[in-house]
Amino acid sequence: MLKFNLREFREKLFPPEASTPQKYFEAWRVKHTITPQRRSAMRAEAGSWMNPRSSPSSCRCNNAPEIYLRKAIDSVLKQICTRWELCIADDCSTAPHVRPLLDEYAKKDSRIKGMYREEERTHFRSFKFRARACDRRVSSPRSITTTS
Repeated sequence: MLKFNLREFREKLFPPEASTPQKYFEAWRVKHTITPQRRSAMRAEAGSWMNPRSSPSSCRCNNAPEIYLRKAIDSVLKQICTRWELCIADDCSTAPHVRPLLDEYAKKDSRIKGMYREEERTHFRSFKFRARACDRRVSSPRSITTTS
């Protein structure tokens, strides 16, 4: 006959050191933190893939504070996968820092492209504008195809 001890089972399932969700999450986060060594190993693995896809991303920028715009672009630069393209459409920003900042990042990395609009547009028109920044042909927001 099988003996079953509920207390032991609970302790195995829910260890005392992870008794609260926050402690459990913290333990998980520490275990899965991406270290510089792990990041380079992941990049090496992604680089060895045959025929990897390129991931185009586009965003609209209108008078974004410099700190947030830098953080957004830097977060893309830190991606493990290196086959991406970031297209940023400046939608008629009046802030003086936007255009020089986008030009600075575009000079640093050829995968970053900026386009500048003289007047603000609606969401769909802005989407088509961003798609053109990435050299894409667009018929609707859900259908982007590359041109050859």
